[in-house]
Amino acid sequence: MCASVFCAGVLLLPLAGQAAEDNKSQLKDIQQSIAEKEKAVKQQQQQRSSLQDQLRQQEKTIAQASRQLRDTQGTLTQLGKDISGLNASIAKLQKQQSTQQNLLAKQLDAAFRQGQHSAVQLILSGEESQRSERILAYFGYLNEARQKTIEELKQTRAELAKQKTTLVAKQGQQKSLLGEQQTQQQKLEQARGARKKTLTALEASLEKDQQRLVELRQNEARMRDKIARAEREARARAEREAREAAKVREQVRIKEQQA
Repeated sequence: MCASVFCAGVLLLPLAGQAAEDNKSQLKDIQQSIAEKEKAVKQQQQQRSSLQDQLRQQEKTIAQASRQLRDTQGTLTQLGKDISGLNASIAKLQKQQSTQQNLLAKQLDAAFRQGQHSAVQLILSGEESQRSERILAYFGYLNEARQKTIEELKQTRAELAKQKTTLVAKQGQQKSLLGEQQTQQQKLEQARGARKKTLTALEASLEKDQQRLVELRQNEARMRDKIARAEREARARAEREAREAAKVREQVRIKEQQA
């Protein structure tokens, strides 16, 4: 019986050796998978870091573009107010000019009538004639002063119109600049959105790979424990079989001595 047990143990040795080799092969495969996954995780972490840096820089660029856009909008608002003010001033000057021209027309008409009246008075009375001449001289002075005022109003209005032309041209430039800035900001925000989308997808992939890496390391630990346990069992079996073999040899020796 002891010899049978010993033989059975000997027959089990190749099977145990094959199982150990299989375990070691599986452990090697797991370790290779871990190395590949670690490499993939590291690459994704580097990509994530690069994307995060790009997004931070992009946020600064967008913030700066937004400030420039607000400045341009503020400039346009102020230009609109300035142009409205100039329009009001030009309209006021136009009204004043029209008033002065109407008054001048009335004065000229009055002077003309007074001139006709003076011609008649020259025939009738010298004293009336002198009075009419003084009145005509006064009208002349008033007309001259009013004409001067009208010219000054014209000149001021022309100057304001020139300023308005400059402001309108500047307003056009600012509107063009505003359009360019709005387009640039839109492109920047689209690029930021695309990077955020890429980053979100990358983080999801990274999280999945990290979870898989945890599982692989757990598998590695279990496989190492399995191999260690198998080795302990193999040693224990070898020791047990060695004791059995020694016992069998002792029994054989005793029988040989008794024979």
